[in-house]
Formats: sequence, structure tokens, C-alpha cells
Amino acid sequence: MDKLLEIKGFLSDGLTKKCLYLRIDKPVQIQDTGDYYCRIHCPVFFKTHKDIFGIDEHQAYDLAVSFIKSILGGRKMIDRHSKEIKI
Repeated sequence: MDKLLEIKGFLSDGLTKKCLYLRIDKPVQIQDTGDYYCRIHCPVFFKTHKDIFGIDEHQAYDLAVSFIKSILGGRKMIDRHSKEIKI
């Protein structure tokens, strides 16, 4: 799958940092339904990938980003210079 978003950095809660890799793949259309899904790969949060479904490409991507933001909670994604990475 082609990637739409890829982040390599760290996950920080203010006290600790963990290595972070996040990739959201381009939306793929499901043949039988016509709906779309975006696949999320983020080992720090999930053992396997997560597929987020929507009625079109934009909704699938928006829901995937919203899902990641909700999983972050109060934590931040930061780069190697401790600058926040926003999506």
C-alpha cells in the first residue's frame, strides 16, 4: 500500500519518551461495498495494523487521523529536537 502519512519520532508524556513510528496508508476501496478504508500501522499502540473505514476516501482518512489523536490522549508526538509533530 502507498503511504499517505508517515511519522518517525518519539511519543512523549512529558516525563518519558518512546520511539514512535506511525504510518497511515492511502485509502483503499472495498470492492463489494464501495466503501474505503485506511490502514494504520503504529507498533507503539497496536500489535497489528488497524483498518479505519469510511464512506469515501476523505472520511476514511479523517477518521484514521481522529482515531490516532484520540489514542494519543495527553501525549505528544515529537521529533528528535523535542519539537511537537502535529497531524
